[in-house]
Amino acid sequence: MKYALYPGLLCLFLFPAAAQEATPLPPGQVQEGFSLMEEGAKLLLKGLMSSMEPAMDDMGRALTQMEPALRDLTAMMGDIGNY
Repeated sequence: MKYALYPGLLCLFLFPAAAQEATPLPPGQVQEGFSLMEEGAKLLLKGLMSSMEPAMDDMGRALTQMEPALRDLTAMMGDIGNY
């Protein structure tokens, strides 16, 4: 029964502006808004990439060290469909 409420709640949270009237903006302002959003998204992703880079490097080194053991394990297992 409670699962029937999820789509309605999802619509309320994702589309709150649907109930409001949209006022059209001049084309210049729309382009400027999109370019600002694009720049913000680029900055956000660059920040995430720079903060995750050390962790990804560490994980790559760990996987390189584990490679022989993983190869032995996959040779022992054979086809994973058997499990």
